[in-house]
Amino acid sequence: IFRPAVVRLPARRQVQLVLANQGQIGPQFETVYLYKTLAVVVHTALRVEANGVEFVRLQPGATATLTFLPRVRGRFPFACTIEGHREAGMVGLLEVR
Repeated sequence: IFRPAVVRLPARRQVQLVLANQGQIGPQFETVYLYKTLAVVVHTALRVEANGVEFVRLQPGATATLTFLPRVRGRFPFACTIEGHREAGMVGLLEVR
């Protein structure tokens, strides 16, 4: 389960979205909003700059920080795209205002 289920972000301001896996399995965070968004992803000892982020997968106990500039306002769903996880309730919403 993602907490909070609704993540509110300001438009046109750089934000940091911190993902932390406190569970026993490695979930996968995915949202179409980040497919074409320039982002910097810091995951443990890895730092990646990308023109889009398809998904972030975290092992138990791991964290990742996504730094990006939300430009498009709206409501964008996110989910864990591992088989059965979305159906089990691993979903949420990004609100860019």
